[in-house]
Amino acid sequence: FKPFVAAAALEEGRPPNQSYSAPYQMAYPDTVQTCSSKPWTNDGRPKYTLENESASEKGPYQLQKAMELSVNTYFVQMLADIGMCPVVKMTDKLGVVQGNGTKVPEVPSSMTLGSTGLSPLTMASAYAAFASRGMYCTPIAIESITQTVGGTKKSLEVPKSTCSRAMSEKTADTINT
Repeated sequence: FKPFVAAAALEEGRPPNQSYSAPYQMAYPDTVQTCSSKPWTNDGRPKYTLENESASEKGPYQLQKAMELSVNTYFVQMLADIGMCPVVKMTDKLGVVQGNGTKVPEVPSSMTLGSTGLSPLTMASAYAAFASRGMYCTPIAIESITQTVGGTKKSLEVPKSTCSRAMSEKTADTINT
């Protein structure tokens, strides 16, 4: 999910050399802005925390290195900086929904670490938008449809993919780098 956060941040005007302290372990921010007027609050008792894969992963980091190492705390700090709404808008443009078809919950863990169940097809088609320099195309898993009517096979129309710009070419190229 981290590339979606990074793409949203770049689209919001954050520079590719954006640096965050990215400690090994940290509490989630006290509040993170959502798409509604009510922010998400870290009201767990104790507060919700997260950590990186290993204690040696501690910043500061810039985006490229943080992406390379998949630094959890970096991307949570980035999310706190831009809020969740830009990420929601990015994932909407990329067709990202949970396996059951519902939207990804607007909470920091889901919006940064991808802790919800997404189908492989959803992730593959969303990631394909990076490869196609920012163009998202709906996936079509059907090559052909035939119907037999009165002993005669007839080809039916296959659904068409629709494509739209999900992000700028520059953002896609930066994420790909």
